[in-house]
Amino acid sequence: MGANSFVQIEYNDMYNWYKTEINPSASHASLLKWCKDNDVEWPLASAWQKVSQRKNARKDSQLDSGASVESTTTGELANLAQRLAEAELKAERLAQELDVITTERDKLRHELQGLTEELISAMRDAEQSKADLQQTKTDLLQGKSRTSALKLVGGMALAVYKIPIKSGRLTGLAELRRDLDSVGVAISEDVIRSHLNAAAEVI
Repeated sequence: MGANSFVQIEYNDMYNWYKTEINPSASHASLLKWCKDNDVEWPLASAWQKVSQRKNARKDSQLDSGASVESTTTGELANLAQRLAEAELKAERLAQELDVITTERDKLRHELQGLTEELISAMRDAEQSKADLQQTKTDLLQGKSRTSALKLVGGMALAVYKIPIKSGRLTGLAELRRDLDSVGVAISEDVIRSHLNAAAEVI
């Protein structure tokens, strides 16, 4: 049987014939090779072509899908890179604003510390001024009391003992001293003279 006689034979018949007559351990792949080598039309050529087309179509689809995924991934990376750049710019701007706020805070804190020290110093000055005023009032009262006491001493010396307190020379001090001693008031004539001279200045 010539090689061209197998062109119209069904594939199963051909395969069975091939295994019986040509190659008992034949496979479908070896039958395909034999057909090609002997210029015999392979019965499953159209089916094989369809399978190949489907495989190629599936492969192309996978490539397209991979390209689509790659395109999508590239787009996502670009978007993430843009968002990262924007976030870095925002962080830099916020850091600058924080530096300004920190500087202003430190300045205000320094000013507050200065004002606090000034307030404390002013309060101390006020307390000292208050104390000085009180002391002045006390001194004035004491001065008035002393003046009144000197007037009283000088007046008694003039009225009772007739001592000329305004003259340069005081007389009659001995009698005044004896009377004071008689009532238990021990005082020297020099002290009496000093007080009478002071009384003479306010009378």
